[in-house]
Amino acid sequence: MADRTREQRVEDIAVLKTRVENLGLTPEMTQIAQLYAVFDRFIETGESDTGVISIPSIKRRIRYVLPRRKRNDLNLTLEYIG
Repeated sequence: MADRTREQRVEDIAVLKTRVENLGLTPEMTQIAQLYAVFDRFIETGESDTGVISIPSIKRRIRYVLPRRKRNDLNLTLEYIG
């Protein structure tokens, strides 16, 4: 099974960053900066990663799934935490 190349990871993460910014979330927010650090690590290492980052100021959390295999899609979900 094929892993994503570095170039593919860069392209995939660019799409996710655009989605985050379209939600009005910017890297100036500490939690979004943390998420971008996760993205950067994924680009550099190619290792799969999953996790949750809470953003209490807007009562949301972001769940992310960053698989190294091309057959699995990257996923980013913004959830309400009431």
